[in-house]
Amino acid sequence: MMFKNKIQMMKDYYAFGGLLFVTIYLSFQNDLFDFKQRIFISSVMSSLTSLLLFYIYKKHVYPQDKSLFKCLTCFSTIFYYFICIFLFFFSINEIQYICNYFMPNMKFSPIENSYKEACNDINKLVEKLDVFVICHLSGYFVKGLALRNFFMLNIISVLFELIELKFRHILPNFYECWWDHILLDVLGCNLVGILLSLAYMKYYNIQLFDWKIPIKTKPRKKIYNIANSRQNVKKIVYKQSIILNTNLLLCNGKYQ
Repeated sequence: MMFKNKIQMMKDYYAFGGLLFVTIYLSFQNDLFDFKQRIFISSVMSSLTSLLLFYIYKKHVYPQDKSLFKCLTCFSTIFYYFICIFLFFFSINEIQYICNYFMPNMKFSPIENSYKEACNDINKLVEKLDVFVICHLSGYFVKGLALRNFFMLNIISVLFELIELKFRHILPNFYECWWDHILLDVLGCNLVGILLSLAYMKYYNIQLFDWKIPIKTKPRKKIYNIANSRQNVKKIVYKQSIILNTNLLLCNGKYQ
Protein backbone atom coordinates (compact mmCIF):
# COMPACT_ATOMS: atom_id res chain seq x y z
CA MET A 1 0.00 0.00 0.00
CA MET A 2 2.83 2.37 0.89
CA PHE A 3 4.58 1.51 -2.38
CA LYS A 4 1.46 2.42 -4.39
CA ASN A 5 1.20 5.73 -2.54
CA LYS A 6 4.79 6.56 -3.49
CA ILE A 7 4.09 5.76 -7.14
CA GLN A 8 1.01 8.01 -7.07
CA MET A 9 3.07 10.75 -5.42
CA MET A 10 5.66 10.50 -8.20
CA LYS A 11 2.94 10.75 -10.86
CA ASP A 12 1.48 13.84 -9.20
CA TYR A 13 4.90 15.48 -8.97
CA TYR A 14 5.63 14.74 -12.62
CA ALA A 15 2.22 16.10 -13.64
CA PHE A 16 2.88 19.27 -11.67
CA GLY A 17 6.34 19.61 -13.24
CA GLY A 18 4.92 19.07 -16.73
CA LEU A 19 2.20 21.66 -16.22
CA LEU A 20 4.76 24.10 -14.86
CA PHE A 21 6.97 23.49 -17.91
CA VAL A 22 4.04 24.26 -20.25
CA THR A 23 3.32 27.43 -18.27
CA ILE A 24 6.92 28.63 -18.55
CA TYR A 25 6.99 27.79 -22.27
CA LEU A 26 3.82 29.81 -22.94
CA SER A 27 5.15 32.73 -20.91
CA PHE A 28 8.10 33.02 -23.32
CA GLN A 29 5.74 33.23 -26.31
CA ASN A 30 4.42 36.70 -25.44
CA ASP A 31 4.98 37.97 -28.97
CA LEU A 32 2.30 35.60 -30.28
CA PHE A 33 -0.45 36.90 -27.98
CA ASP A 34 -1.90 40.29 -27.25
CA PHE A 35 -2.53 41.65 -23.76
CA LYS A 36 -6.08 40.29 -23.39
CA GLN A 37 -5.08 36.85 -24.62
CA ARG A 38 -2.22 36.75 -22.12
CA ILE A 39 -4.65 37.74 -19.37
CA PHE A 40 -6.77 34.71 -20.27
CA ILE A 41 -3.82 32.30 -20.67
CA SER A 42 -2.16 33.40 -17.43
CA SER A 43 -5.45 33.08 -15.54
CA VAL A 44 -6.04 29.55 -16.85
CA MET A 45 -2.48 28.29 -16.29
CA SER A 46 -2.12 29.84 -12.84
CA SER A 47 -5.50 28.38 -11.83
CA LEU A 48 -4.65 24.88 -13.09
CA THR A 49 -1.23 24.79 -11.45
CA SER A 50 -2.63 26.18 -8.20
CA LEU A 51 -5.40 23.56 -8.13
CA LEU A 52 -2.88 20.79 -8.76
CA LEU A 53 -0.64 22.20 -6.04
CA PHE A 54 -3.62 22.24 -3.66
CA TYR A 55 -4.31 18.58 -4.55
CA ILE A 56 -0.68 17.66 -3.81
CA TYR A 57 -0.83 19.48 -0.47
CA LYS A 58 -4.07 17.76 0.48
CA LYS A 59 -3.08 14.30 -0.79
CA HIS A 60 0.59 14.03 0.15
CA VAL A 61 1.66 16.92 2.39
CA TYR A 62 -1.30 17.35 4.77
CA PRO A 63 -3.37 14.18 4.21
CA GLN A 64 -4.94 14.07 7.69
CA ASP A 65 -3.85 17.11 9.66
CA LYS A 66 -6.37 19.96 9.30
CA SER A 67 -5.12 22.38 11.93
CA LEU A 68 -5.62 26.11 11.44
CA PHE A 69 -1.91 26.83 11.16
CA LYS A 70 -1.33 24.27 8.43
CA CYS A 71 -4.41 25.40 6.52
CA LEU A 72 -3.17 29.01 6.60
CA THR A 73 0.28 27.87 5.47
CA CYS A 74 -1.22 25.86 2.64
CA PHE A 75 -3.53 28.59 1.33
CA SER A 76 -0.95 31.38 1.69
CA THR A 77 1.59 29.30 -0.27
CA ILE A 78 -0.91 28.53 -3.02
CA PHE A 79 -2.05 32.16 -3.23
CA TYR A 80 1.56 33.36 -3.45
CA TYR A 81 2.25 30.78 -6.16
CA PHE A 82 -0.88 31.84 -8.09
CA ILE A 83 0.20 35.50 -8.10
CA CYS A 84 3.74 34.64 -9.23
CA ILE A 85 2.54 32.45 -12.11
CA PHE A 86 -0.05 35.02 -13.18
CA LEU A 87 2.43 37.92 -13.29
CA PHE A 88 5.06 35.81 -15.06
CA PHE A 89 3.33 36.48 -18.40
CA PHE A 90 3.71 40.27 -18.30
CA SER A 91 6.40 42.91 -18.49
CA ILE A 92 7.18 45.37 -15.70
CA ASN A 93 5.10 48.15 -17.26
CA GLU A 94 2.16 45.80 -17.73
CA ILE A 95 2.40 44.64 -14.11
CA GLN A 96 2.37 48.27 -12.97
CA TYR A 97 -0.70 48.86 -15.15
CA ILE A 98 -2.47 45.85 -13.58
CA CYS A 99 -1.59 47.04 -10.07
CA ASN A 100 -2.86 50.55 -10.83
CA TYR A 101 -6.07 49.06 -12.20
CA PHE A 102 -6.85 47.42 -8.85
CA MET A 103 -5.15 50.07 -6.67
CA PRO A 104 -5.29 53.46 -8.42
CA ASN A 105 -3.46 55.23 -5.57
CA MET A 106 -0.35 53.05 -5.88
CA LYS A 107 2.76 55.00 -6.90
CA PHE A 108 5.89 53.59 -8.51
CA SER A 109 9.33 55.11 -8.26
CA PRO A 110 10.69 56.00 -11.72
CA ILE A 111 14.27 55.49 -10.53
CA GLU A 112 15.30 52.25 -8.83
CA ASN A 113 18.17 51.92 -6.40
CA SER A 114 21.45 50.73 -7.88
CA TYR A 115 23.12 47.83 -6.07
CA LYS A 116 26.20 47.59 -8.28
CA GLU A 117 28.24 50.54 -7.10
CA ALA A 118 31.59 50.45 -5.27
CA CYS A 119 31.71 46.65 -5.34
CA ASN A 120 35.42 46.72 -4.45
CA ASP A 121 34.65 48.45 -1.15
CA ILE A 122 33.09 45.89 1.17
CA ASN A 123 32.56 48.64 3.75
CA LYS A 124 29.58 49.72 1.63
CA LEU A 125 27.78 46.57 2.74
CA VAL A 126 25.94 48.35 5.54
CA GLU A 127 24.70 51.03 3.13
CA LYS A 128 23.03 48.34 0.99
CA LEU A 129 20.69 47.34 3.82
CA ASP A 130 17.14 48.40 2.95
CA VAL A 131 13.60 47.03 2.81
CA PHE A 132 14.78 44.01 0.79
CA VAL A 133 16.47 42.68 3.92
CA ILE A 134 13.05 42.31 5.55
CA CYS A 135 11.68 40.83 2.33
CA HIS A 136 14.39 38.17 2.23
CA LEU A 137 14.04 37.33 5.93
CA SER A 138 10.25 37.11 5.94
CA GLY A 139 10.15 35.41 2.53
CA TYR A 140 12.45 32.56 3.50
CA PHE A 141 10.78 32.27 6.89
CA VAL A 142 7.48 31.58 5.10
CA LYS A 143 9.23 29.31 2.57
CA GLY A 144 10.66 27.39 5.52
CA LEU A 145 7.18 26.86 6.96
CA ALA A 146 5.99 25.60 3.58
CA LEU A 147 8.90 23.37 2.48
CA ARG A 148 10.32 22.38 5.91
CA ASN A 149 13.61 21.02 4.59
CA PHE A 150 16.94 22.74 5.21
CA PHE A 151 18.66 21.25 2.16
CA MET A 152 15.80 22.08 -0.22
CA LEU A 153 15.51 25.65 1.08
CA ASN A 154 19.21 26.34 0.54
CA ILE A 155 19.02 24.93 -2.99
CA ILE A 156 16.16 27.34 -3.72
CA SER A 157 18.16 30.19 -2.19
CA VAL A 158 21.14 29.53 -4.49
CA LEU A 159 18.94 28.96 -7.54
CA PHE A 160 17.17 32.27 -6.98
CA GLU A 161 20.51 34.09 -7.03
CA LEU A 162 21.37 32.33 -10.29
CA ILE A 163 18.00 33.44 -11.68
CA GLU A 164 18.88 37.02 -10.74
CA LEU A 165 22.15 36.71 -12.67
CA LYS A 166 20.32 35.27 -15.68
CA PHE A 167 17.49 37.81 -15.87
CA ARG A 168 19.19 41.02 -14.77
CA HIS A 169 18.96 42.27 -18.37
CA ILE A 170 15.18 42.31 -17.84
CA LEU A 171 15.18 43.82 -14.35
CA PRO A 172 18.19 46.12 -13.75
CA ASN A 173 17.51 45.85 -10.02
CA PHE A 174 19.12 42.39 -10.21
CA TYR A 175 22.55 43.91 -10.89
CA GLU A 176 24.32 43.41 -7.57
CA CYS A 177 27.84 43.12 -6.20
CA TRP A 178 29.32 39.68 -5.61
CA TRP A 179 29.20 40.10 -1.83
CA ASP A 180 25.56 41.18 -2.10
CA HIS A 181 24.67 37.83 -3.70
CA ILE A 182 26.79 35.70 -1.40
CA LEU A 183 27.09 37.49 1.96
CA LEU A 184 23.84 39.45 2.19
CA ASP A 185 21.52 37.03 0.40
CA VAL A 186 22.63 33.37 0.46
CA LEU A 187 24.72 33.35 3.65
CA GLY A 188 22.93 36.29 5.25
CA CYS A 189 19.22 37.09 5.09
CA ASN A 190 18.12 33.89 3.34
CA LEU A 191 20.01 31.60 5.72
CA VAL A 192 18.84 33.53 8.79
CA GLY A 193 15.22 33.30 7.61
CA ILE A 194 15.60 29.55 7.04
CA LEU A 195 17.15 28.98 10.48
CA LEU A 196 14.45 31.07 12.17
CA SER A 197 11.73 29.02 10.49
CA LEU A 198 13.40 25.76 11.56
CA ALA A 199 13.77 27.04 15.13
CA TYR A 200 10.11 28.09 15.12
CA MET A 201 8.99 24.65 13.92
CA LYS A 202 11.23 22.90 16.45
CA TYR A 203 9.80 25.00 19.28
CA TYR A 204 6.20 24.16 18.30
CA ASN A 205 7.01 20.50 17.39
CA ILE A 206 6.04 20.95 13.74
CA GLN A 207 7.04 18.01 11.57
CA LEU A 208 9.74 18.50 8.92
CA PHE A 209 9.47 17.09 5.39
CA ASP A 210 11.72 14.73 3.47
CA TRP A 211 11.44 15.72 -0.20
CA LYS A 212 12.88 12.52 -1.66
CA ILE A 213 11.34 10.83 -4.68
CA PRO A 214 11.67 7.04 -4.44
CA ILE A 215 13.95 5.65 -7.13
CA LYS A 216 12.50 2.15 -6.83
CA THR A 217 9.46 2.05 -9.12
CA LYS A 218 8.65 -1.67 -9.05
CA PRO A 219 9.66 -4.71 -7.02
CA ARG A 220 13.11 -5.87 -7.98
CA LYS A 221 13.28 -9.37 -9.33
CA LYS A 222 15.94 -11.70 -8.05
CA ILE A 223 18.86 -11.75 -10.49
CA TYR A 224 21.14 -14.74 -10.55
CA ASN A 225 24.78 -14.06 -11.14
CA ILE A 226 25.97 -16.58 -13.74
CA ALA A 227 29.64 -15.96 -13.00
CA ASN A 228 29.18 -16.67 -9.30
CA SER A 229 27.13 -19.76 -10.10
CA ARG A 230 29.95 -21.12 -12.25
CA GLN A 231 32.46 -20.55 -9.49
CA ASN A 232 30.23 -22.35 -7.00
CA VAL A 233 29.83 -25.30 -9.36
CA LYS A 234 33.60 -25.48 -9.88
CA LYS A 235 34.20 -25.45 -6.13
CA ILE A 236 31.71 -28.26 -5.57
CA VAL A 237 33.17 -30.36 -8.39
CA TYR A 238 36.69 -29.73 -7.13
CA LYS A 239 35.82 -30.74 -3.56
CA GLN A 240 33.98 -33.85 -4.72
CA SER A 241 36.87 -34.83 -7.00
CA ILE A 242 39.32 -34.59 -4.08
CA ILE A 243 37.06 -36.81 -1.97
CA LEU A 244 36.68 -39.27 -4.85
CA ASN A 245 40.43 -39.47 -5.50
CA THR A 246 41.12 -39.93 -1.79
CA ASN A 247 38.65 -42.80 -1.61
CA LEU A 248 40.18 -44.44 -4.69
CA LEU A 249 43.67 -44.24 -3.21
CA LEU A 250 42.51 -45.70 0.08
CA CYS A 251 40.67 -48.48 -1.67
CA ASN A 252 43.67 -49.33 -3.84
CA GLY A 253 45.95 -49.40 -0.80
CA LYS A 254 43.48 -51.58 1.07
CA TYR A 255 43.16 -54.20 -1.63
CA GLN A 256 46.89 -54.32 -2.26
